[in-house]
Amino acid sequence: MKLLLIQPSVGKIHGEKYVKSWTMEPLALSTLAGMTPDDIDIELIDERIDELPEIYEADLVGITIETYTAKRAYTIAKKIRKQGVKVVMGGIHASLMPDEVTKHCDAMLVGGAEGGIWNQVLSDFKNNKLKRKYDANSYFEKTLDHCPPNRKLYANKGYLPLGLVESGRGCPFTCEFCAITAAHKAQYKSKEIQHIISILKIFRKMLYFADDNFVSKFSRTKELCDAMIPLKKNGLVMAQLIWLVNQTY
Repeated sequence: MKLLLIQPSVGKIHGEKYVKSWTMEPLALSTLAGMTPDDIDIELIDERIDELPEIYEADLVGITIETYTAKRAYTIAKKIRKQGVKVVMGGIHASLMPDEVTKHCDAMLVGGAEGGIWNQVLSDFKNNKLKRKYDANSYFEKTLDHCPPNRKLYANKGYLPLGLVESGRGCPFTCEFCAITAAHKAQYKSKEIQHIISILKIFRKMLYFADDNFVSKFSRTKELCDAMIPLKKNGLVMAQLIWLVNQTY
Protein backbone atom coordinates (compact mmCIF):
# COMPACT_ATOMS: atom_id res chain seq x y z
CA MET A 1 0.00 0.00 0.00
CA LYS A 2 1.22 3.49 -0.84
CA LEU A 3 0.28 6.53 1.23
CA LEU A 4 0.82 10.01 -0.19
CA LEU A 5 0.91 12.94 2.25
CA ILE A 6 0.38 16.44 0.86
CA GLN A 7 1.14 19.84 2.35
CA PRO A 8 -0.74 22.40 0.23
CA SER A 9 0.72 25.81 -0.47
CA VAL A 10 -1.12 28.96 0.48
CA GLY A 11 -1.67 29.60 -3.21
CA LYS A 12 0.20 31.86 -5.55
CA ILE A 13 -0.76 35.43 -6.42
CA HIS A 14 -0.31 36.24 -10.10
CA GLY A 15 2.94 38.10 -10.67
CA GLU A 16 4.41 37.29 -7.24
CA LYS A 17 7.06 34.71 -6.43
CA TYR A 18 6.58 32.28 -3.57
CA VAL A 19 9.48 32.59 -1.08
CA LYS A 20 10.53 28.94 -0.85
CA SER A 21 13.62 29.68 1.25
CA TRP A 22 11.39 30.39 4.27
CA THR A 23 9.63 27.05 4.13
CA MET A 24 9.61 25.14 7.43
CA GLU A 25 9.22 21.41 8.00
CA PRO A 26 5.60 20.13 7.99
CA LEU A 27 5.69 18.66 11.50
CA ALA A 28 2.08 17.47 11.43
CA LEU A 29 2.64 15.26 8.38
CA SER A 30 5.93 13.81 9.62
CA THR A 31 4.21 12.98 12.93
CA LEU A 32 1.44 11.24 11.00
CA ALA A 33 4.08 9.31 9.06
CA GLY A 34 5.74 8.31 12.33
CA MET A 35 2.51 6.64 13.45
CA THR A 36 2.06 4.79 10.16
CA PRO A 37 2.93 1.05 10.11
CA ASP A 38 6.24 0.13 8.49
CA ASP A 39 4.61 -1.99 5.77
CA ILE A 40 3.07 1.12 4.19
CA ASP A 41 5.15 3.06 1.64
CA ILE A 42 5.01 6.80 2.40
CA GLU A 43 5.74 9.76 0.15
CA LEU A 44 5.61 13.43 1.11
CA ILE A 45 4.76 16.13 -1.42
CA ASP A 46 5.11 19.65 -0.09
CA GLU A 47 3.58 21.97 -2.66
CA ARG A 48 5.55 24.88 -1.21
CA ILE A 49 8.64 23.13 -2.63
CA ASP A 50 7.53 20.30 -4.93
CA GLU A 51 5.46 20.22 -8.09
CA LEU A 52 2.22 18.27 -7.84
CA PRO A 53 1.90 15.35 -10.29
CA GLU A 54 -0.73 15.11 -12.98
CA ILE A 55 -1.40 11.46 -12.12
CA TYR A 56 -1.55 10.42 -8.46
CA GLU A 57 -0.05 6.97 -8.07
CA ALA A 58 -1.17 6.21 -4.53
CA ASP A 59 -3.76 4.08 -2.79
CA LEU A 60 -4.62 6.73 -0.21
CA VAL A 61 -3.86 10.46 0.05
CA GLY A 62 -3.72 12.45 3.28
CA ILE A 63 -3.97 16.25 3.12
CA THR A 64 -3.38 18.55 6.08
CA ILE A 65 -5.39 21.78 6.14
CA GLU A 66 -4.89 25.10 7.82
CA THR A 67 -7.56 27.75 7.27
CA TYR A 68 -5.29 29.70 4.94
CA THR A 69 -4.60 26.62 2.78
CA ALA A 70 -8.16 25.25 2.75
CA LYS A 71 -9.20 26.62 -0.64
CA ARG A 72 -6.08 25.21 -2.30
CA ALA A 73 -6.48 21.88 -0.47
CA TYR A 74 -10.02 21.50 -1.81
CA THR A 75 -8.80 22.11 -5.36
CA ILE A 76 -6.09 19.45 -4.99
CA ALA A 77 -8.50 16.96 -3.41
CA LYS A 78 -11.05 17.40 -6.19
CA LYS A 79 -8.49 16.46 -8.84
CA ILE A 80 -7.27 13.44 -6.86
CA ARG A 81 -10.76 12.10 -6.21
CA LYS A 82 -11.62 12.38 -9.91
CA GLN A 83 -8.83 9.86 -10.48
CA GLY A 84 -10.53 7.40 -8.13
CA VAL A 85 -8.10 7.85 -5.23
CA LYS A 86 -9.48 8.22 -1.70
CA VAL A 87 -8.61 11.40 0.23
CA VAL A 88 -8.39 11.82 4.00
CA MET A 89 -8.26 15.36 5.39
CA GLY A 90 -7.17 16.57 8.82
CA GLY A 91 -5.57 19.50 10.57
CA ILE A 92 -6.84 22.43 12.60
CA HIS A 93 -9.26 23.62 9.90
CA ALA A 94 -10.92 20.20 9.88
CA SER A 95 -11.37 20.48 13.65
CA LEU A 96 -12.79 24.00 13.42
CA MET A 97 -14.93 23.61 10.27
CA PRO A 98 -15.84 19.91 9.95
CA ASP A 99 -19.13 20.50 8.11
CA GLU A 100 -17.25 22.38 5.39
CA VAL A 101 -14.26 20.05 5.13
CA THR A 102 -16.30 16.84 4.89
CA LYS A 103 -17.73 18.02 1.56
CA HIS A 104 -14.29 17.82 -0.05
CA CYS A 105 -12.92 14.43 1.08
CA ASP A 106 -13.77 10.77 1.56
CA ALA A 107 -12.81 10.73 5.25
CA MET A 108 -12.07 13.44 7.77
CA LEU A 109 -10.05 13.34 10.99
CA VAL A 110 -11.19 15.79 13.67
CA GLY A 111 -8.60 16.44 16.38
CA GLY A 112 -5.17 14.83 16.76
CA ALA A 113 -4.19 11.57 15.08
CA GLU A 114 -2.58 9.92 18.11
CA GLY A 115 -4.19 7.39 20.44
CA GLY A 116 -4.79 4.78 17.74
CA ILE A 117 -7.26 6.70 15.61
CA TRP A 118 -4.88 6.98 12.63
CA ASN A 119 -4.30 3.23 12.64
CA GLN A 120 -8.08 2.80 12.69
CA VAL A 121 -8.37 4.98 9.59
CA LEU A 122 -5.76 2.89 7.78
CA SER A 123 -7.36 -0.38 8.86
CA ASP A 124 -10.81 0.74 7.72
CA PHE A 125 -9.39 1.82 4.37
CA LYS A 126 -7.72 -1.56 3.81
CA ASN A 127 -11.00 -3.32 4.63
CA ASN A 128 -13.06 -0.98 2.43
CA LYS A 129 -14.89 0.38 5.49
CA LEU A 130 -13.66 3.96 5.48
CA LYS A 131 -15.93 6.25 7.54
CA ARG A 132 -16.77 9.83 6.66
CA LYS A 133 -15.65 11.17 10.04
CA TYR A 134 -13.20 10.08 12.74
CA ASP A 135 -13.39 12.01 16.02
CA ALA A 136 -10.16 12.01 18.03
CA ASN A 137 -12.01 12.88 21.24
CA SER A 138 -13.02 9.23 21.54
CA TYR A 139 -9.34 8.22 21.32
CA PHE A 140 -7.91 10.92 23.63
CA GLU A 141 -4.39 10.25 24.90
CA LYS A 142 -2.80 12.48 27.56
CA THR A 143 0.76 12.17 26.31
CA LEU A 144 2.53 12.79 22.99
CA ASP A 145 5.50 10.57 23.87
CA HIS A 146 4.33 7.81 21.53
CA CYS A 147 4.15 10.04 18.45
CA PRO A 148 7.72 10.47 17.14
CA PRO A 149 7.92 12.29 13.78
CA ASN A 150 9.42 10.51 10.78
CA ARG A 151 11.97 13.16 9.89
CA LYS A 152 13.39 11.07 7.04
CA LEU A 153 10.64 12.56 4.89
CA TYR A 154 12.44 15.91 5.04
CA ALA A 155 15.50 14.62 3.16
CA ASN A 156 16.56 16.75 0.18
CA LYS A 157 13.59 19.11 0.56
CA GLY A 158 15.65 22.18 1.41
CA TYR A 159 13.64 23.32 4.41
CA LEU A 160 14.64 26.27 6.57
CA PRO A 161 17.36 25.00 8.98
CA LEU A 162 15.12 24.93 12.04
CA GLY A 163 14.47 21.76 14.01
CA LEU A 164 10.74 21.85 14.75
CA VAL A 165 9.79 20.39 18.13
CA GLU A 166 6.37 20.04 19.70
CA SER A 167 6.69 19.76 23.48
CA GLY A 168 2.97 20.18 24.08
CA ARG A 169 -0.28 20.62 22.20
CA GLY A 170 -3.47 22.47 23.00
CA CYS A 171 -4.12 24.78 25.95
CA PRO A 172 -6.02 24.28 29.23
CA PHE A 173 -7.43 27.82 29.26
CA THR A 174 -10.90 28.64 27.92
CA CYS A 175 -10.44 32.00 26.19
CA GLU A 176 -13.55 32.50 24.06
CA PHE A 177 -11.69 34.30 21.27
CA CYS A 178 -9.06 31.59 20.70
CA ALA A 179 -9.09 29.02 17.89
CA ILE A 180 -6.83 26.71 19.93
CA THR A 181 -9.50 26.43 22.63
CA ALA A 182 -12.14 25.66 20.01
CA ALA A 183 -10.01 23.07 18.23
CA HIS A 184 -8.68 21.24 21.30
CA LYS A 185 -11.65 21.68 23.66
CA ALA A 186 -9.44 23.31 26.33
CA GLN A 187 -7.40 20.10 26.60
CA TYR A 188 -3.62 20.01 26.91
CA LYS A 189 -1.23 17.11 26.33
CA SER A 190 2.55 17.08 26.49
CA LYS A 191 5.75 15.09 26.22
CA GLU A 192 7.86 14.12 29.21
CA ILE A 193 10.74 16.52 29.89
CA GLN A 194 13.46 13.92 29.44
CA HIS A 195 11.84 12.72 26.23
CA ILE A 196 12.04 16.26 24.86
CA ILE A 197 15.67 16.64 25.95
CA SER A 198 16.60 13.40 24.17
CA ILE A 199 15.02 14.80 20.99
CA LEU A 200 16.81 18.13 21.30
CA LYS A 201 20.20 16.44 21.62
CA ILE A 202 20.01 15.10 18.05
CA PHE A 203 19.59 18.55 16.50
CA ARG A 204 22.63 20.48 15.36
CA LYS A 205 20.57 23.37 14.11
CA MET A 206 18.42 26.04 15.72
CA LEU A 207 15.31 24.80 17.50
CA TYR A 208 11.77 25.96 16.88
CA PHE A 209 9.11 25.11 19.46
CA ALA A 210 5.79 24.75 17.66
CA ASP A 211 3.59 24.56 20.76
CA ASP A 212 0.16 26.18 20.79
CA ASN A 213 0.98 27.71 24.18
CA PHE A 214 4.51 27.17 25.48
CA VAL A 215 3.51 28.19 29.01
CA SER A 216 0.30 26.21 29.33
CA LYS A 217 1.71 24.87 32.58
CA PHE A 218 4.21 27.37 33.96
CA SER A 219 6.00 25.00 36.36
CA ARG A 220 6.55 22.50 33.55
CA THR A 221 7.85 25.22 31.22
CA LYS A 222 10.36 26.34 33.84
CA GLU A 223 11.48 22.74 34.39
CA LEU A 224 11.94 22.27 30.63
CA CYS A 225 13.91 25.50 30.22
CA ASP A 226 16.17 24.60 33.16
CA ALA A 227 16.81 21.17 31.61
CA MET A 228 17.69 22.79 28.26
CA ILE A 229 20.36 25.15 29.62
CA PRO A 230 23.21 22.56 29.56
CA LEU A 231 22.45 21.84 25.88
CA LYS A 232 23.45 25.39 24.93
CA LYS A 233 21.03 25.47 22.01
CA ASN A 234 19.60 28.49 20.25
CA GLY A 235 15.89 28.47 19.64
CA LEU A 236 12.63 30.20 18.87
CA VAL A 237 9.19 29.71 20.32
CA MET A 238 6.14 29.76 18.06
CA ALA A 239 3.59 29.86 20.83
CA GLN A 240 1.15 32.03 22.63
CA LEU A 241 2.84 32.96 25.91
CA ILE A 242 -0.36 33.03 27.90
CA TRP A 243 -0.49 32.64 31.65
CA LEU A 244 -3.50 33.55 33.77
CA VAL A 245 -2.67 35.04 37.15
CA ASN A 246 -5.27 35.15 39.90
CA GLN A 247 -3.82 37.84 42.08
CA THR A 248 -5.03 41.08 43.62
CA TYR A 249 -2.77 44.10 43.22
